Amino acid sequence: MKKIYTLLVGALLCKAVAAQSLDIPTDKTLQWHKDNRQELYEVQQNNKTTNDFFKTDALNSRLIGYNRELWNAGLWEEKDSSSMIFSGTRGGSFNSSDFKPDQHTTYVLNAGSWERKYRYVYTYSSLNNIMSQTTLNWISNAWENSTRYTYTYDANNNQTESVFENWTASAWIPANKSVRTYDANNKRTTVTNYNYAGGVYVEQTRYAYNYDANGNQLSQTGYSWAGGAWQQNNRYTNTYDANNNQLTNLVETYSGGTFNPQSRGTRTFNAAKKVTLEITENYSAGAWTNYERHTYLYDANNNQTSFQNEEWIPSAWKNSYKYAKQYDINNNQTQTTQYTWTGGAWVEFATNTFNYNNYNQYTTTTLQVWTAGAWENNERAFYYYETYQGGVGISESNIKANVVFPNPFIKNTLIDFTTKADEELTFAVSDINGRVLHTESQYFPTGSNSILFDGANLSAGVYLYTLSSKTGTVKGRLLKQ
Repeated sequence: MKKIYTLLVGALLCKAVAAQSLDIPTDKTLQWHKDNRQELYEVQQNNKTTNDFFKTDALNSRLIGYNRELWNAGLWEEKDSSSMIFSGTRGGSFNSSDFKPDQHTTYVLNAGSWERKYRYVYTYSSLNNIMSQTTLNWISNAWENSTRYTYTYDANNNQTESVFENWTASAWIPANKSVRTYDANNKRTTVTNYNYAGGVYVEQTRYAYNYDANGNQLSQTGYSWAGGAWQQNNRYTNTYDANNNQLTNLVETYSGGTFNPQSRGTRTFNAAKKVTLEITENYSAGAWTNYERHTYLYDANNNQTSFQNEEWIPSAWKNSYKYAKQYDINNNQTQTTQYTWTGGAWVEFATNTFNYNNYNQYTTTTLQVWTAGAWENNERAFYYYETYQGGVGISESNIKANVVFPNPFIKNTLIDFTTKADEELTFAVSDINGRVLHTESQYFPTGSNSILFDGANLSAGVYLYTLSSKTGTVKGRLLKQ
């Protein structure tokens, strides 16, 4: 049976990406792919305006959807899909740390028809701190609450409490919560976890943290609640050099009234403060024994180009696996290839490739596995974006798409949107290859508006719609059953 390997994307990668200017970098995407996926590579830019409230130098891009496909019997088959809705100046994408949608809906393809699967709904404070995350499941043709997280913060925007609840018998029932404390430097000092039982919260575990004068974490001590008191479980301690690089870490467990060593790690760094060598050891029978060794290499821009893992078997270092990474001129990772040590040689195992738009966000990700001496397709994803005006005191586009319902649809679907000015809008629908199938232009007044789209003649599949005017453009996806 062919294994399915997870793409190294999404929150899974969560690599911070700074907001990009409108200087368009060199794009290394293959032209044939651009020609066949035009909707992915079209640069959306709001027209310049004399009103400073709409500065084009604050134009950002945010993820509004993606499709995932699996390779089966020589063909790509659609597997699942997601769509996102944002408001205000929140944005982000899967390969950034500021991904903050208002709503994230996932669909799955079942017997040739798109079905809703689950939805995440988020609320935020005026400071853009996430206040709640609610998960809903699609059950019997309706959204039903499932779980909810709610959060509180202190005056310094440190998260002080998170509460998890389950939806049971049409009511939110507490399950557990976590409480955090901080020092004067906003460093976390304790995390205490509680379970909800018998109508009250009961202590379960606690972690306490200590720091040096430079803010480096010196220790983390774990406790369990037993017999009405906190009992020590384990401890992690770290040391640092003059450049605040973590040189060592020691893991100990608590038993018999004392801490006993279990494992430790030792690291070396280059002049750029990048770790180059890491050795882990286990403690047994009163002695330290080598366990694993990691070696890192970097390019001139300090991008990690190689990671190699070795294991101590039984009295010497033996190769195990390694990763080789490539980057574009913007330092975006374009390829990661994994190798395993087999029969005394490095053998290809899997490779991920990544393409980006002008904002350094994913447009496509592809996973291939090494099979019978050749690369075989396994999984790929396509990502879709809208541009918006970001930044403090800067408004987003004059047009905002609110909701499409029903979506997926059988015949007709209604696209609701709002405009901030009276203006003419063009509504267009295209297939995923960029071929325009429908277009119409109308004059819409300021406020809430809608367009009823008749897609009865379309085949089942994924389509893109665009609402554009002289002051902005938004895009979305339509799913035809």
